[in-house]
Amino acid sequence: MDETVEKLSFDSTDFKFIAAYGKYSEKFDEADDERREVLNAAISQLHSEEISYPEFYETIGRKGGETTKKRHGPKFYERIGRKGGQRVRQLVQQAKRAQRG
Repeated sequence: MDETVEKLSFDSTDFKFIAAYGKYSEKFDEADDERREVLNAAISQLHSEEISYPEFYETIGRKGGETTKKRHGPKFYERIGRKGGQRVRQLVQQAKRAQRG
């Protein structure tokens, strides 16, 4: 019988930790059990000062990117890349027109 991975809780008055815990909590609520284990390890390491805040955010962000990739697939990144490229072209053209006066 599999046990559900439980959300961890900590007593802390440190603002940075409370903010990090908020992000952990949001991601935990949306995660499957495998990802919850990773999130629990990251918040525990942050609380015990084994990792830095940037390392914590990198860890939880990287897993979010993998979830997005699974959910939307590689075509999603191609589509948003094209949209970004189109917008940059538009801005360059606007700037050139503005310089010409």
